[in-house]
Amino acid sequence: MENYLVDVVFIAYGLILGTLGNLLYRVNNHLKINPIAVRLLYGIMALALYVLMYLGFLKKIPEIDIVVMLLIIVVGYFVELIIEVLEDKVPKALDRLIDKWLGGGNNGDSWGKKDD
Repeated sequence: MENYLVDVVFIAYGLILGTLGNLLYRVNNHLKINPIAVRLLYGIMALALYVLMYLGFLKKIPEIDIVVMLLIIVVGYFVELIIEVLEDKVPKALDRLIDKWLGGGNNGDSWGKKDD
């Protein structure tokens, strides 16, 4: 059971790094790339990050089951969809949190108010 917990932590860490890297890349460069190719590359990148972190932290050769490997690639494949959702939802949520905690600051913007 402990080995699977380590696998889950490494997979999540690799996917978070890939997601944040993709967000930063999208902010800096607006390139037209085939989405299927990008998703496949993220699946492979997630698998590579998993193996590298496994080697770096545990200092032993990883024992990757075919099922775990395919699971990593499939989840990495859907990182692109997660990024699209994050690009749309996160800025709005952050604006709402900032307005709620710091009080106002919308400079006359009425995005959160209904027009009468």
